[in-house]
Amino acid sequence: MGRSMPRARAGAVPEGEIMLPNPFQAKPTARLAAVTMADATAPSAEVPLADPAQRMAAAASEMDRLYRLPDRWLAEELLRLARAARNAYPAQLGSPSTMYYGPMFVWNVVPEVARRLGATRLNQQEATRCNIQGQSGAELRLTVASHLANANLGSLPAGTGALSPAEILGHDICNGNPVAMAVDRFAEAPEAGHDMSDWLARSVRLASSRRGHAATPYWSPSLQHAPDSDMLPEGPEAEPSQPRFGGM
Repeated sequence: MGRSMPRARAGAVPEGEIMLPNPFQAKPTARLAAVTMADATAPSAEVPLADPAQRMAAAASEMDRLYRLPDRWLAEELLRLARAARNAYPAQLGSPSTMYYGPMFVWNVVPEVARRLGATRLNQQEATRCNIQGQSGAELRLTVASHLANANLGSLPAGTGALSPAEILGHDICNGNPVAMAVDRFAEAPEAGHDMSDWLARSVRLASSRRGHAATPYWSPSLQHAPDSDMLPEGPEAEPSQPRFGGM
């Protein structure tokens, strides 16, 4: 668990990993901004972030970056974050057989979300729970919500350096969460008035309304600014992402 995952040659499957058939693989879709491979593989810079305001700004920047990734690259980032979290916190998250919210989240829930978004290079201990694999999109939304609410990833020591993978995976959904934004791309949120059991949709819908936006169950970076803010981006980046729904 202490070693980083080996990088694969093009077309090769790294040792210890299996190529899974993926009935949920997403079709390519147009995204909001041009993204390069460097963008997809370059998380926030590792600079000291001792001040809470600096950490908040870094988190906002990271959520914005993750939001703008195409489906497949976001899927790969979710796998990278889950594996990094397991390596960073082996005592709390390192066992794939531990039936607690934290380990279940990084070993099964996050990899399953990544798989449905297009990831194929899962290792043999990731996304192995049949009860999660067989869930519909709506059911998986509830599973993600329950694990985010109970995993307490934010309580893990973060230090004063770069954002930890646990901080990113457990980030408040009303301010952007990569697992929630990934689920939004393939699982439709319930309509207003029918979302009492969907904590993801209900929380973002309430937050967007309170911030002066039209109520929406789907987070986007624009929700972090007032509707008339001069900080809103111009051009195509100003428009929120349009979720894409498959028959899950």
